[in-house]
Amino acid sequence: FKKKLGKYDWARIMKDFLIINEEVQLKNPVDYSYVYNGYSPLSVKIVDFCMDAKGFAPLESKLKYVTSKYKYPLNEKELFDKRSSHNSSGKKIILVFYIGGC
Repeated sequence: FKKKLGKYDWARIMKDFLIINEEVQLKNPVDYSYVYNGYSPLSVKIVDFCMDAKGFAPLESKLKYVTSKYKYPLNEKELFDKRSSHNSSGKKIILVFYIGGC
């Protein structure tokens, strides 16, 4: 759990998770930051990185700067296996729950 002067190292978190997008395309938006005026919420970026990495394990080095407590599915292959999808379009739907505070 890395902290800088008793606080989160926000500069490191912003860099690692690409929180600020200074080149938002207004005519053809391709990044979540379009909705949030150039800023992407950290929770959205964590889900985005997780989907790109096909699981949480590759994010472990980045997550250590965010919090000391996190859990991820033990069987990530099942979570991302396209054959286990019950959606008729073949696209995987992930539902994110926020429990508790921020």
